[in-house]
Amino acid sequence: MGLSDRFSVLCGDVSELPLASDSIDLCVSRGSFWFWEDGAKAFAEIYRIMKPNAKAFIGCGFGTKELLDQVVEQMKSVNPEWNAKRQKLFQDNPVEKYEGYLRAANIENFTIEDTDTGRIFIFSKPSL
Repeated sequence: MGLSDRFSVLCGDVSELPLASDSIDLCVSRGSFWFWEDGAKAFAEIYRIMKPNAKAFIGCGFGTKELLDQVVEQMKSVNPEWNAKRQKLFQDNPVEKYEGYLRAANIENFTIEDTDTGRIFIFSKPSL
């Protein structure tokens, strides 16, 4: 689509991102938040690197119920407990926990979409 020069992939510790403050227009992370050691610190670090008016989409999910059902069916042959473990992640990590992390990181302008197919945290950094 001609976008390869407009984005980059970064693999690292979300609580210590090797990027300058106010340097990122868009931050996307899929599936990592379950493994963050310090959620408030991670969100604060993401917020730090965002430019004014930047957006962040942090989450996990499958988009549609049909796609989730397909993945669950395929995963049964690999790991019969996979779906139960996926559901337990959501139960053990309620939305309120992440609301607390976002507020502790002083992020005020956020929404959380929590559905049967996934969860996504969406926030922006206001202009100066």
